[in-house]
Amino acid sequence: MEEKPFDNDASNLDNINTAVSLIEEMTVCRFTTGMGEVFVYPDRDSYFTINMRDKMDFNADLHRISFEAKIRTMGKPMNADDLLKFTQEAARIQTLLTHLESREFVLTSSEMTEFHDFIRLREEQKIAALREEISAANSAADAPLSKDRFWQIIDEARETAGCWQDMHEPLVEALTKLDTPDIVRFKQIYTEYQDLAYKDKLWAAAYIINDGCSDDGFTDFRAWLIAQGKDVYLNALANPDSLANLETVRDLSVEVGISKYTPPNGYFYAAEFESFSYAANEAYSYKLDGADIYAVINDPLLTDLEFGDITNEITYATDIDAKWSGRGVPQEEINAALKQLCPDLYKCFRGEDSSERASDGKISVLDEIKQSRQSQASEHQPEKTNKKHKSDPDL
Repeated sequence: MEEKPFDNDASNLDNINTAVSLIEEMTVCRFTTGMGEVFVYPDRDSYFTINMRDKMDFNADLHRISFEAKIRTMGKPMNADDLLKFTQEAARIQTLLTHLESREFVLTSSEMTEFHDFIRLREEQKIAALREEISAANSAADAPLSKDRFWQIIDEARETAGCWQDMHEPLVEALTKLDTPDIVRFKQIYTEYQDLAYKDKLWAAAYIINDGCSDDGFTDFRAWLIAQGKDVYLNALANPDSLANLETVRDLSVEVGISKYTPPNGYFYAAEFESFSYAANEAYSYKLDGADIYAVINDPLLTDLEFGDITNEITYATDIDAKWSGRGVPQEEINAALKQLCPDLYKCFRGEDSSERASDGKISVLDEIKQSRQSQASEHQPEKTNKKHKSDPDL
């Protein structure tokens, strides 16, 4: 490592700021503040993070600052390339810590407060600069497909279909009309939204709605959630129980109440939409005569700027990571946790609300859709424009 000595004549505050710059330069970490403390966050794909430890010497009113490394992702399967990245990152972290541990960073309480303010100001400046870059990038004539266009394409496909269950084909049709790079970008943005919704409390909501939810089922549930549009998606992350107010979800509760169970691989009965996940794959394959979209998907999927544009709109529920299940947990305990986390959904699917709606004599949503389809089929046979596309599951 190139020697970057700290200035012995500089103040303790200047030296700790130099340490911050050194850490950010040598790693993919960045400093931020929160809850009165200073944190260091790694890049999304980083294996290591640097933790800043603040040991308070109350007698002398001093903060003794030290740094340590922690492995961020445990149990992640690795191939040869992953292992090479891991070892290279470990070597950088070792060199960095050796350099930092040779220094003692001691701040008074007033200096520590000033350090917090320094980090907070940098955060605000970075956010302001990021917003300006996003605005400039989105207004450029050759800008790639944006997150706003992503949601617009989904909304238009759902409106064309008339219901989310039939929107796969219109979505594939719309994607085939895009330039190939924008089809890839659609897939990349979709994957980011899928990953950002991998939260325990949202999984609890899926478990209630679908009367159980495996890992694969949760993937299909998140596909269904994205298919409902931006507002539903963002509201669900801010409050998963808000899904109880969604008409589509309440329609599902009627079907569950009538049938008394959620059929395996249910299509109308369950909030799952596996084929939605592969719409971009199909469009890309159709345009390029069987080519695989995963061959051109980059990692990381989006730049930090693009990722920041997406996450800037997301507000998570404060208990979004609340644990509610585990190996060997009795079902009655799981049910109690689900009821506490999502009381409205629990009432809708497992309480009085569900039984009342199932016995009120109204025609089932499934029957309404089937009747509508039969009526349309008797009038005309819809023309198939893209014969290579996979059709939706037969119902």
